[in-house]
Amino acid sequence: MDNVFCGARAYVAFQVRVCPELKERLERRSTETGLSQRAIVADALRYYLRRSGSSGKPARNYAR
Repeated sequence: MDNVFCGARAYVAFQVRVCPELKERLERRSTETGLSQRAIVADALRYYLRRSGSSGKPARNYAR
């Protein structure tokens, strides 16, 4: 796992498995917006964690 440095902060890299449809949608969004895939995923994760609240329970069970 690599660390990427951005300003004074270091980011930790890790792998996430997604279905081919999500990967294609991520690639398309990245191309359309000019944002990196990393930025899109990080924003989506921040949004999800804020929405799930302090209960720690996911808004939806994605585990299979």
